[in-house]
Amino acid sequence: MGAMLFGVLMTMVTISSLTIVGEEAEILGFAIAVTAIAINLGHGIVHGSLYIFERGFEKGKRWKYVFDVKALGGKNEVIARLEEDIGNSSFGELSARLRKEIALELYEKLKGVDRPPMLRPRREDILGAFYKGFLVFVVGLPVILPLLFIPNLDTATLVSGVIAI
Repeated sequence: MGAMLFGVLMTMVTISSLTIVGEEAEILGFAIAVTAIAINLGHGIVHGSLYIFERGFEKGKRWKYVFDVKALGGKNEVIARLEEDIGNSSFGELSARLRKEIALELYEKLKGVDRPPMLRPRREDILGAFYKGFLVFVVGLPVILPLLFIPNLDTATLVSGVIAI
């Protein structure tokens, strides 16, 4: 949400700053619109890429946790650590018996893990990145459209400002 709001704000700042320097309204309105579209597209690409990196870091963090827990040593230490982490999570309200059962089940699953798989972006990561980048790009378009369709630059800038608000 913050990225989309920032995209609208950045579009308005671009439009406002470029209207100050220009004199030829017909040509300038189109030039400002093209500039704002290019900036929004770049902003969308950056946020889509950051989404993929974020997903990779989350997966890596989970694997690091798995190997940190496994490095504790014996079965009792690992189970105690898992129980403690379950208690500190949103499942902390569970009874001690349930936390113990979950910790034992997790321990059994962790025993078979030797090394993490390659951290590659999956299909849903790519689609999520495209979706996030597309949203960031599309959110700024309604602010830009008046510059393409309203011939008077002052009126177009005013309408863009109203749409942004």
